[in-house]
Amino acid sequence: MTKINKLVMHGFKSFAKRTELVFGEKFNCVVGPNGSG
Repeated sequence: MTKINKLVMHGFKSFAKRTELVFGEKFNCVVGPNGSG
């Protein structure tokens, strides 16, 4: 099974500064309007 541990964004849409999302061992959900960044 493939697992994503973290997501790092920098300079993408509204994420001008480096932003790191670390995902836990269980269920994770990232929600927001499509295309909003």
